[in-house]
Amino acid sequence: MKLIRIAIRMLLVALLVAIIFTACSIQAADQQADLPDGAYLPASVFSRYYNKNGGFDRFRNAISTTYTNPRGETFQFYETVLMVYDPIQDKIYFDDLGSQLGLRNLPIQEWNGPITQDGLMVGKFYIHPAFVSLYLELGPDMVGQPLTHPYYNFSRNRLEQHFENMGLFVTLDDAAQAVHLLSYGEVACESCSLNNVGPTESIIDLPVSLQSFFSQMDRFNISLSVSGEALTGPSAVNDGSSEVVFENMAFYEQDGVFRIRQVPVDLGLKDPNFFYPLNSPLFAFYEVENGVGHNVLLFFDEYIQANGGYQVSGAPITELTAPDSGLQALRQCFENICLDYFPYVEGPTVRPVPLGDRYLAQAAPNYLSEEETAPQAADGEDFSSQPRNLNPFTLLLWENNTIIDSSTSQTIFVLVELENTPQKGKELILTVKFPDGHEEQALMPATGADGTSTYTLPPIQGDNGDLVYYEACLYAQSGVDPACVQQSFLIWGNP
Repeated sequence: MKLIRIAIRMLLVALLVAIIFTACSIQAADQQADLPDGAYLPASVFSRYYNKNGGFDRFRNAISTTYTNPRGETFQFYETVLMVYDPIQDKIYFDDLGSQLGLRNLPIQEWNGPITQDGLMVGKFYIHPAFVSLYLELGPDMVGQPLTHPYYNFSRNRLEQHFENMGLFVTLDDAAQAVHLLSYGEVACESCSLNNVGPTESIIDLPVSLQSFFSQMDRFNISLSVSGEALTGPSAVNDGSSEVVFENMAFYEQDGVFRIRQVPVDLGLKDPNFFYPLNSPLFAFYEVENGVGHNVLLFFDEYIQANGGYQVSGAPITELTAPDSGLQALRQCFENICLDYFPYVEGPTVRPVPLGDRYLAQAAPNYLSEEETAPQAADGEDFSSQPRNLNPFTLLLWENNTIIDSSTSQTIFVLVELENTPQKGKELILTVKFPDGHEEQALMPATGADGTSTYTLPPIQGDNGDLVYYEACLYAQSGVDPACVQQSFLIWGNP
């Protein structure tokens, strides 16, 4: 009888275990089924870090399976980053997609906004206050050093800044100032099949000349919701002007003067007739001459007044009409834009008419050429986080603390490998560039059996936000190309 009870218990335990594992597998299958095509669950090696540091809200979907390199590092693309697991250091880091994408060459030469105490100077770059908290939370080792100053991307209605490993942005009308990541991963991974990059997370390379158009639009209170997305430009016209065409409007600059192109007029939409005022509270009258003009639907008048006024829309050129496209809408055109009124829809009832494509096909001038912006030269720093391995040896460099105050010592680690095999007895020269500009060199101890050498620096005096650059080079005889690698850490936390 006792044996029977034991057998029953064992059977129940086995059934319970089977139920648990079945439930887990069903849950995992359900999670996989909920993913869009081309998306994957985070690999097990990354899942803990992924969930702990923001999960889907920060990194979005994984968009590749894992793959490894000869050093045994594991990689997985996400929409916003490329995660890497290094088994030697037993740590996760992000690959420098921002550098690989050439984002240091964006024409953002300086920050024109205020420099405040809430911001952070890192080297020659200013990190905007909106991004400082995340930069310090994840650490410069994960975010990477800044590649650009912050800049206003008016075409996307946001503030952006690019770093070595990720791009950060804040939507300008977001009262919470929530920081999101740009889609570095989707742009960099050519073999990934998920194509989800939309206006919110996409990366735009804005030439300086296009930025000047957005600056002028902002001055006239012309938002992205009015103009729509940029379709072309800036494009040179044979009259010496430069034009940019958006979904709903077009703008041109000539002799330093910014103007709005009269797209509806150029498309032949102007009514040659004028009308007397209507005796109706639903209309505002716009007089053109001698008591005649056009009756503007009150909803359009309110929309125009809220978006730059009639200096932006231009004078009305038609009465209220019903478009022949079958839309349940009412339409009225002005010199620079046409508007539709949708009385039976949720959301905005007044919407600009997308005339940009029609303008390009039917009425745009013959463009001479499209302006291109030459990439900027490198930033000129003597030190860079990019390795310079010019001989067969591979160096891996890291520090004990990526963020440290001026009262704490810092330990530097260097791993020397040859064909993925740790090298014993190798000597290295460490060069440190201090915040005050002077440099010091030291001979590091020979590498041990694990191929690693360490060197401890005394506390370094500096201000919060100062970068300390350092470089380790494998000691080489004259005439032999050195193997060098550079890195930096941040001074922070001083009272």
